[in-house]
Amino acid sequence: MLENIMVIGFIEYILLGYLFSFEYLGNLKSDNLVLEFLRGNQTMLVLVVVLVVVVLKSWKIVGLGRVKKKLLNNILLRMMNELFNGELDSHRITLFKEIGYFHAFWLNLRSFFYWFRRGNYKKAKLFLRKFPFGDYLKVYARSGLQYPSSFTTLMIERDTDKRKNGIASYVRFKEVSVEMVDLPDISDITDEELLNAQTLLDIKKNKRRSLKNYMSKSCIRDFQSLKRLNRRGRHFYGTIIEKSGNIWGVLSMDSEAVNNPITTVNIERFDSFAKTVGGILNIEV
Repeated sequence: MLENIMVIGFIEYILLGYLFSFEYLGNLKSDNLVLEFLRGNQTMLVLVVVLVVVVLKSWKIVGLGRVKKKLLNNILLRMMNELFNGELDSHRITLFKEIGYFHAFWLNLRSFFYWFRRGNYKKAKLFLRKFPFGDYLKVYARSGLQYPSSFTTLMIERDTDKRKNGIASYVRFKEVSVEMVDLPDISDITDEELLNAQTLLDIKKNKRRSLKNYMSKSCIRDFQSLKRLNRRGRHFYGTIIEKSGNIWGVLSMDSEAVNNPITTVNIERFDSFAKTVGGILNIEV
């Protein structure tokens, strides 16, 4: 794929050179039939060359994007194998990308239809909500068995951490690495209990305290946001990913394991992989 992109780029440069040579060709004095044809059809040829260059440029951008996505998926899988011994069920590694409002709004609609088609109308209803204007994080790539193709969006808060929503959102707000481990175990609270509850007060009192504690420590700002989560991990670590000197997104790892697997050694290795991810995103052809 990368070789094909380089070939396309080479053809593109040839066509651009041809385009900029029209003035020179027009000044040549020759009875050559080819030159006469070029001089007589310059306008049409310029339009054709410009169109071809635009098409080739688009193919190159799309092709490079696919190459990067494949490389990133391979990197995340390698991270999973090296950091968590390939245990895809209990652990996840996720690359979040920063996106605009309308892209995020569309993903929110897709979440609604995803759950609606599966007959989970209570879950689907959670996505018929007021959708605040702003920038969001979306799942760009993920390694792990649980919800690898999630349509989850997390709003980016730029003014105050009081409105943060999720640890990846908090990492983006702080613009530094964040570690949160040994969160309260709320595995005894089923999805059905959460979906049937309208407010936190509808949860049984003996479970309510651990749920409130979990929400506070995992940066979840309200009960409805908690209900929209597909997974409620206990250990998290995330860091900022940059492209061309600007923040591109967030790379995070999370785990449902009882014992914290996010050790100092794993964090160092994770940060090293994060630099590789940033390097891949900065590849240009």
